[in-house]
Amino acid sequence: MHLSRITQCSIRLKPKPFYKFYSSTTTESPLVHDQPKNNLEHLQNRSLIKLDGPDASGLLQGLITNDIYHLPQETGKLSSIYAMFLNSKGRIICDSLIYSIGDKDSYIVEADSQIIDKLMKHLKMYKLKKKVDIDLLDSYKVFALYDPKDDKGPVPKLLECSSESSSSATNGTVLKDKYLFTDPRVPALGCRLLTKNIETIPPELCVSNVNPSAGANFRWLRYNLGVGEGIIDIPPQICFPLEHNCDYMNGLNLHKGCYLGQELTARTYHTGKIRKRLMPLFLKKELNQPPSDLSLFDDKKQSLGKLRGVQFDAALALLRMHLVVDIEISVGETHATTKIPHWWPGFKTAKLKDEIADKSC
Repeated sequence: MHLSRITQCSIRLKPKPFYKFYSSTTTESPLVHDQPKNNLEHLQNRSLIKLDGPDASGLLQGLITNDIYHLPQETGKLSSIYAMFLNSKGRIICDSLIYSIGDKDSYIVEADSQIIDKLMKHLKMYKLKKKVDIDLLDSYKVFALYDPKDDKGPVPKLLECSSESSSSATNGTVLKDKYLFTDPRVPALGCRLLTKNIETIPPELCVSNVNPSAGANFRWLRYNLGVGEGIIDIPPQICFPLEHNCDYMNGLNLHKGCYLGQELTARTYHTGKIRKRLMPLFLKKELNQPPSDLSLFDDKKQSLGKLRGVQFDAALALLRMHLVVDIEISVGETHATTKIPHWWPGFKTAKLKDEIADKSC
């Protein structure tokens, strides 16, 4: 029986109020030219699930937008992919990073801490009689290692030795009890470090600064890049993967066959009618308080989209692409502009406004 025909359990999770995730006005904004290279930052809002067993690959293959078999299946090789879990209607349950950790049919799934229990129930519901163990991996913490001055990130230098002796699909390595992976979404995001403790930092990481900001500076970097992560940026049960750049961030495979939510996703992709996407906003000044209305409008009161989050002088919003280029957008008591992220494919001509209009009509 196809997964798409199995009744999907209802996962209802109301995100915390917007202001809970709003940056403190007493925290200094991170200026790129003042930040050292290779920042290591604890992402306290990310948790891990471990899947282990001969049917782990098959279980994930039927539930994610990406192809699990793109990860190396050989013992000793590590890699990572980006993927989304969808419900039967093609809406996002959560975004995730999935890591192969060098053991056949053994994976670690990273997702937002606030939805990790719901994701566990989702996986166990579709486990049925499959031979796979599904457990929370609460002994490991998630860190981001990034260089705000380098669009390519610090990862190629850190993994140079491991990449020379492995296949092109391998983008991870082990440093004692620490797993290090390149971020498969955008090179500027650097890499992920999964570790039990950070008391001893291996010199191979070349860490210049351990940032105690609990993910705030990394969130600012993501917002500048236009990358959403977690249930605040990508609210569960109401969002579609293509509008949240799943295809642009290497998280969508159109050739893998059936998976839960595949029908609507494939149909939307092939029709080419994607009018809204998650995009960065650059504020003229930091906000003193969260905006009371998350809806965004132009001077003519035309709806432009929805605000998803603000961090210092950067923000993230779901925007109507053909309306927002070369205009100012009101955000609370200030104004903002947007631009096409440099890592988007296919938007490299000078006439961006016309190109967006052609792709979104």
